[in-house]
Amino acid sequence: MQFIDINGAAKVKMVPVSHFDDVIDEGAGFAGAAVMGLGQGPHSHDMLARVDLDTYTVIPWDQGIVRFAADLFVDDEPYMFDPRQHLKKTLKDLESQRIKEREGQILSEREEQKAKEEELRLKEQQQKTKEREEWARKKQQAAEEEEQKLIEEELKLKKEEEQRELEAKIEEEKRIKEEEERLRQWEIKFDEEQKKREEELIRKFYKNNEKDRTNIGYFIILGELRYIYWITIFSDK
Repeated sequence: MQFIDINGAAKVKMVPVSHFDDVIDEGAGFAGAAVMGLGQGPHSHDMLARVDLDTYTVIPWDQGIVRFAADLFVDDEPYMFDPRQHLKKTLKDLESQRIKEREGQILSEREEQKAKEEELRLKEQQQKTKEREEWARKKQQAAEEEEQKLIEEELKLKKEEEQRELEAKIEEEKRIKEEEERLRQWEIKFDEEQKKREEELIRKFYKNNEKDRTNIGYFIILGELRYIYWITIFSDK
């Protein structure tokens, strides 16, 4: 059984193979004060060296001897000056620290992943918001264009109506002017015809009654002229 003192020197306790089971279960006892470099005095409790089966090694120069590394115990507790115990504790602490660091790294990675997912979610949300705003803008633009189109259509209809009214007014004015011109021509024609009738009656009167110009004949002709005038007016209407 091999163990190490506090100075790093290897120490050995030989154990017959017949007691191998005992050193596995209980350990091989010895007085630590008898071995230099273990930090014990005459009144210290005995030490126990317990083998580590994972360290089985055959001595190359003596095939009848095997070597096991041993851990030192006092009062069934790990000995505080045992370098191997310190090494195990250090390795255990390092493993614990490594586990903590790994856990911290895992947590950090998770937090980083969570932050990335949150960032991605925010980007997606912003993208959706942007798309909704763009859709709303296009919808508003389409509504404004439709409203503008309706306004333009209404203005177009209004202009067409005004144009029709203007054309109707022009047509009515034209008709009125034509009617006035027709009436004027009719009056001119009527006056000319009336003048011709009067002249014809006068000539007839003077031809048939050159010597008789009494008041009675005059009034008879005048009455006849008036009669002819009214008959002509009513017959033309």
